[in-house]
Amino acid sequence: MVQFRGMSALAVAVLAFLLSVAVAPTSATTFSMQLPRYGSECFYETLNRGDRLDISYEVMGGSGSELDIDFVINNPDGSPLHVVSRERDAQFGFNSVADGQYKMCFNNLRSGAEKFVSFSITGPEDHKLVQAKTATTDDDQLEISRAVQLLADNVRFMRDEQAYLMRRQKRHRATAESTNFRVFWWSLAQTGLLIAVCAFQVMYLRRFFETRRVV
Repeated sequence: MVQFRGMSALAVAVLAFLLSVAVAPTSATTFSMQLPRYGSECFYETLNRGDRLDISYEVMGGSGSELDIDFVINNPDGSPLHVVSRERDAQFGFNSVADGQYKMCFNNLRSGAEKFVSFSITGPEDHKLVQAKTATTDDDQLEISRAVQLLADNVRFMRDEQAYLMRRQKRHRATAESTNFRVFWWSLAQTGLLIAVCAFQVMYLRRFFETRRVV
């Protein structure tokens, strides 16, 4: 039987919970979409008062050079809750202040180029799951429960950051491959042009000396 010296049963339980949070799959959902030129795409999330919602997005690429978009979240009454103007990526989280359906829109109304957008949403179910795991009626365990909740939030934040870094890596790799492709064809074109110039010079010099011989 394994014994933990210097550790109480509660501390062992907290440690086991942290390990389960660290290795458990997150409920954050990741989506990808093609944002049309001069168009917008909207999504809806039904929340109860006090529910937590976190969302992050990044423009992965597009048919043009400008990769910024507009993003807005509206309250159930239609008033804007959060507005992002002409940004390539952003993160935002909030606690709902009223019951109802919240509207999240990605706008590409200022650009004539299509754009590929990847975004992730962490809904209230994920937060409720962590809260249920850390709930307790013992006042002596309240501080530990708060610490566990904070650590769980940090783990979720690190997962979001990891997903963000993976999207950036994918985008940078696509940029590098595109640059290599252009450099290859540009070098090939330069080589062809150099060969053509050399051939023209040889032919011109031959005709020049042949003309001098005839004279």
